[in-house]
Amino acid sequence: MEFINLVKDVYHSPKSTIDNFRWVPGVTPFSSIYTPLFATFGYLAIVYLLTNFMKNRKEIKLKGLAIVHNLFLSALSLVMFLGIFIPIAKDLIPQGYYPLCCKPLDNGSIYFIYYIFYLSKIYEFLDTIIQVLRKKKLMFLHVYHHFITLWLVWINLNDDTGVQWADISFNCFVHIVMYYYYFQTELGNSPWWKKYITTIQIIQFVLDMTFHISWHYYDWVKIPCVGTFRTSMLSNIVILSFLGLFIHFYMQSYKRKPQSSKPKTN
Repeated sequence: MEFINLVKDVYHSPKSTIDNFRWVPGVTPFSSIYTPLFATFGYLAIVYLLTNFMKNRKEIKLKGLAIVHNLFLSALSLVMFLGIFIPIAKDLIPQGYYPLCCKPLDNGSIYFIYYIFYLSKIYEFLDTIIQVLRKKKLMFLHVYHHFITLWLVWINLNDDTGVQWADISFNCFVHIVMYYYYFQTELGNSPWWKKYITTIQIIQFVLDMTFHISWHYYDWVKIPCVGTFRTSMLSNIVILSFLGLFIHFYMQSYKRKPQSSKPKTN
């Protein structure tokens, strides 16, 4: 009911509702712990059940759904990226590095985009559902990334981590490119820049960790920094795990095997 009321408010007075939006734990629709709890474990259960259901069945093409899904997420990611990065570039970057890590944001529209980003992580579970119905093999990296990211976004929203703008905007930038690539492949095209998507993802995680480590530095030297130690530390641990998994994926997928120096035998 609260979510429906929020949608009505956005519809009737979008500017006022968005400009004054704030994430209030337990009050904002879907902000309680039960949302990520039921969403993520429900996700695992559905994936398990669907995988078994499809075991002896033919794949379901879902081409039209996949085209719309990927184009929608690419476009949504573009809107969210611009909605966060433009005000950050305008208001915080000119002030120097410290505000980028620690300054509280007094911008309801950015928090509203954080909220949409959070909800989009639930919608992105459809990625996996489509893969299962198409009988494509699921990688641990894929399922782990979807499962843990929703929790990470929720925890950072609850503790109002100062550097979450970086985590979210960088992820949106990657998803602009990634989902556009998937959209193109659904149309039958094969973009030459496929491997650079993983490179951009790796760079994203390095940048994320840089901001979180900077947060810890400011906290260590007792300079006021919005957020909590536990959330920033947890974020670093999760991001480090992402970094390791994506580097491993890159090495397995794109590193050329050395050619044998032995002459071929006929």
